[in-house]
This record gives sequence, C-alpha cells and structure tokens, in this order.
Amino acid sequence: YLLITFLDEGGGPPDPLLSQDTIYTASSPATNTFAGNYIGSNVAGAMFDFSNSAAPTRVDLVFNVATNAREWSLTLAAPVVNQWNHYVIPFAFSLGWSYPGGTEAEFLADLQAVEWIGLTIVRGDIGQESYGLDNFELYVPEPADYFMLAAGILGIALALRKQRRIAAA
Repeated sequence: YLLITFLDEGGGPPDPLLSQDTIYTASSPATNTFAGNYIGSNVAGAMFDFSNSAAPTRVDLVFNVATNAREWSLTLAAPVVNQWNHYVIPFAFSLGWSYPGGTEAEFLADLQAVEWIGLTIVRGDIGQESYGLDNFELYVPEPADYFMLAAGILGIALALRKQRRIAAA
C-alpha cells in the first residue's frame, strides 16, 4: 500500500502551514488505467482502502479535467482511526459531487475526459499524521450484474401482471 506521512523535511513535526495534500494518478497524455473516458469505458466508480493514524478534517475523492480546468470532489464519510476503511464510490452526481457552479450535464461530460483521480486529505491536527491508500481501482459492473438487474425487473413485472389478472377475475 501507499503510505503518506505528514512530516517536515528534517523528520520532525509537520509544517503547521501545510494543511492538506492531494495524492493522485496522472499521465500525459491521459491514456492509462486511471485517466480517460470513464463513460466510454463503462466505469461506474472507484473503490479503495484507506487508513489513518489520526482523524483528518476531511477526505475527498477528486478527479480533474484539464481541458476546462475543473476539479470535481466528493467528501467521504469520516474514516475510523487506526483501521482500514473500505470505500466504494459511484460516479453519480446525486451523491454530492461538486465543482463550484457545476451542473450534472458538466459532471457527465467531464467523466469523459478525466486527466487524474485521487484523494485530497485535509489534516486534522498539527502533529504527525500517517495515511495509507491500498487497492485503488476503478470498477466496471460485470455483465452478470446487468443480467441480475434485468431478471429482477422482469420478476417484478410478471408479479404485477399476475396480480392484475387475479384482481380482474
């Protein structure tokens, strides 16, 4: 896993003016696994494990679109200190993804041109803090997931049809 520790250059306590940092993947041009057209690649979201030695003020999942200089963010549920926290984050605008003044249409358009994705950690204290990031991946629903959804919808439709026949008789 990736270990991130806030320290000063001499190995002592961190600079109190350093209040946040962003850890992200990047490539130029945006052609690797973590960049590119998420919509065209059927990417549904991101999942990862995150650990922390102290409670951060805030942890955001962020992605950047360089073509229009937008950076979308979603504040995550507070992680439990001193253990691995598993996150599964869908790319759904309704969850609260934000960019100042950004609309759902812009969000969906920007998911087609992601330059980088990562985490922004806002420190909770001026003491030493360590964070871990592991198993970061973008997920694509399996065809079996779509089949199960379709089967469920078909089952509900058939049950409603049967109820209507019984009520009409």
